[in-house]
Amino acid sequence: MAVKKALVAALFIAAVGVLLFPWLLRVEEDMGLALLFRLRGAKCPPAQVCIVALDKASANAMGLPDKPYLWPRSLYGLLVDKLNALGAAVIVFDLFFEESRPEEDRVFASAMEKGCNVVLCHSIQQLSVPIRSAEGKEIGFANLETLKTPVDALAISAAAVAPFPLPRIPLRLNRFWTVKETAGDVPTLPVAAFQIFAKDVYPEFLELLVRFCPDEAERFKAGLARPQKAGEFADRIRDVRRLFLLDPSLSGRMLEALESESYRLSNGTLDQARLQGLRSLIRMYGQPPDCYLNHYGPAGTFRTISFYKMIQTLADPLNFGLPESRTAFFVGMSESLRPQRKDGFDTVFSLSSGEDVSGVEIAATSFANLLQGNSVEPLPMLLRLLVITCSGVVLGLICFLLPAFPAAAGALAFGGVYLLFAWYRFDHAAVWWPLMIPLGIQLPVAFFGSVLWKYGRVQKERRRMREAFGYYLPDGVVDGLLQDLSVDEVSSGVVYGICLFTDAESYTSLSESMDPQSLNRFMNRYFDALFEPVRRHGGLVVEVIGDGMLAMWTTARPEADVCEEACLAVLEINEAVESFGCSPEGVAMPTRIGLHGGYIYLGNVGARGRYAYRPVGDIVNTASRIEGLNKFLSTKRLVSEAVLGEVEAVIAREVGSFVFAGKSQPVRVFELLGRRGEADDLVLSLCNVFERGLKAFRRRDWEEALRLFAECIGMRGEDGPSRYYMGIIPGCIASPPAEGWKGEISLDRK
Repeated sequence: MAVKKALVAALFIAAVGVLLFPWLLRVEEDMGLALLFRLRGAKCPPAQVCIVALDKASANAMGLPDKPYLWPRSLYGLLVDKLNALGAAVIVFDLFFEESRPEEDRVFASAMEKGCNVVLCHSIQQLSVPIRSAEGKEIGFANLETLKTPVDALAISAAAVAPFPLPRIPLRLNRFWTVKETAGDVPTLPVAAFQIFAKDVYPEFLELLVRFCPDEAERFKAGLARPQKAGEFADRIRDVRRLFLLDPSLSGRMLEALESESYRLSNGTLDQARLQGLRSLIRMYGQPPDCYLNHYGPAGTFRTISFYKMIQTLADPLNFGLPESRTAFFVGMSESLRPQRKDGFDTVFSLSSGEDVSGVEIAATSFANLLQGNSVEPLPMLLRLLVITCSGVVLGLICFLLPAFPAAAGALAFGGVYLLFAWYRFDHAAVWWPLMIPLGIQLPVAFFGSVLWKYGRVQKERRRMREAFGYYLPDGVVDGLLQDLSVDEVSSGVVYGICLFTDAESYTSLSESMDPQSLNRFMNRYFDALFEPVRRHGGLVVEVIGDGMLAMWTTARPEADVCEEACLAVLEINEAVESFGCSPEGVAMPTRIGLHGGYIYLGNVGARGRYAYRPVGDIVNTASRIEGLNKFLSTKRLVSEAVLGEVEAVIAREVGSFVFAGKSQPVRVFELLGRRGEADDLVLSLCNVFERGLKAFRRRDWEEALRLFAECIGMRGEDGPSRYYMGIIPGCIASPPAEGWKGEISLDRK
């Protein structure tokens, strides 16, 4: 029942996480993703990416205005020449050139035409267009995005022109777009830049693409690294991307083929650098329109060189620590030149001083993610829901099945392992596992919910037990019982119980010789003598009927200490009865005792408002039969092997295995002889001889058994168990037991 309730609670916690998932996506993005970045820390960006800063130092050194778009464009032409001399693979300007300056534009355009590797930036304008009904009535407005192209002289000379739209603060910047769908599926600045950067592997890319899209062979079989005209650039990227949109598995199949067939490409085997570039190009086309940025660090993480140093220093890569070839340069404003124009973005690495990451650094980060193929990838939606469901179930089972402290430790351990795994996957593969719902919602809900649930269950069970016990037990006994029994034991009703039965031999004749009032006073004193050893050894008197008593010890499972207490109580009851009979006003009351243990149902038995608190089950009946066995063996203290098994504080001898009336399984029964350490040599010798006699009886050596049992009688003067076996052996000789008999004795009478 407890497991069933825990499973229901666990499923509820999982459902809470799943239901909250759509409403917590923004929280997961702003807090969960930020936590993963902070745990991971800053990382070194690729060496092939470098930023040329249009900073205040350059403006001061060259006597230029603070606004870089006012600088002479001939300087930008000079910069392009210098960068190409340094081995630039692509040069990206995060700057708008929207005003015509014919003389300066010619110099700048000439430099761009030489290298054929410059990407300029579109600006995006929002237009509000009225919507009219068929009758010409204005019924609303539609917001359209249009691209504003740089001046014609520059746009024609550039290798590509692309926009770079990004969300603005106060939202934290977590994503970038690969295409701007609302502006006509135009590729963005990082995509255009990477397309040019990867032009040396573009023929191999087209060759591989044609293998999987043979219908497009005629269009792409003579494909160039890029179109000759910048105006065709976006169209070519859109055409290729359309194939990946129509077949979402195309990217994966091309990558799989690349790993196994790269050596078969027409240009021969690719080296590792070109192979990585081809992989990244395939991944770029397979990515969704918007991707999560994999930030490398705070502002200044990328290698940054001031504009004035770049155009005044000798064109030697070693002067700047650049790789010897194939470098992507991003040219844009630095933080120091943006006092009046906000061009910074709030990221997880933004400093507490308020220094954000500049737009050109975001562009470089987006490009670097494409280059390395490591943009952050959230788990697929179904897998995220599965993770949330599984985490809720696991946390629910941990918290609702375990006690409070182990549950807290288990929940924290699960949270720690989960967080460590999420960090590892994010650090090594940029895979984003959800954190806020499993750790921020489900974990505390599971733990505190289980604490409240367990507290309520305990209080409910205590109230129920107090109400039930109040029918027949005083408050003091009820309080003690509630402390001794755990809530699980009481609520389930099944416990491990040791049942003790007693029966007075001379009660019938005594009741005939006394008047009822005297008999009542006498029996009260008698039972007081019996009750005290039971209470002293942790037992509970359950029932008194006539001259008999039923007591019990209960635990969740078998415990040697409790069994030992019950056995010592038996010995002390026997001593108390003897002392009672020797008192001046006492009358001898020889008492037979039986002790047996096992799992029982403990609860209220009765109906219509009259109940008895007692154990129910076969264990109770067997304990009564063991007490009755004393009549046959002429003994006083018999206990089953189930109780005596691991008890070392007493001396006992086995008196045989008996199949009681109405039973099918034998029970090994022992006679308690005293406390260990108090037994004399005669008792020990008697046990030894009787044990040998019992073994002879079981192996059907009747003559040897008779001799040994007779020896026991001679040692003690009289011995009930020995006399019993000597009485049944003749019958065994006359009618031998069946094959497979192991010495058990069947009793037809109770």
